[in-house]
Amino acid sequence: MEVTAVSDERSANQPKSNEPKSNEPKPNNPKPDNPPAEDPILAERARWSSAADWGKRLGYGFFLGAMVAFFVGLATTFTDFWGWLMFGCLLVGSVLLLPAIIIGYAVKAADRHDLGLPSGH
Repeated sequence: MEVTAVSDERSANQPKSNEPKSNEPKPNNPKPDNPPAEDPILAERARWSSAADWGKRLGYGFFLGAMVAFFVGLATTFTDFWGWLMFGCLLVGSVLLLPAIIIGYAVKAADRHDLGLPSGH
């Protein structure tokens, strides 16, 4: 009977196996106690990525505007107005898209490099 009393005392002092120990991290903790400081390089990369996305949206939007101008001019009398509007939309869209596409690829390449993935070339 003494043996069971000793084993009962040991089990009462030891934490249960399903409870985390005090020095172990809590499982599935959505927010750490001390969140890491934001990496300035990743923040700058996110800003460039956002700028590239906006440039692509605007550039393709101007291309869409050029297409609309073409088809409206085609359906009605194709005057100089529709031609210049189409030309202007194509010009502005190209000026916006060129750096946006290049910057977008640069951000993706930097992300791949950080993850240790091959460059894809």
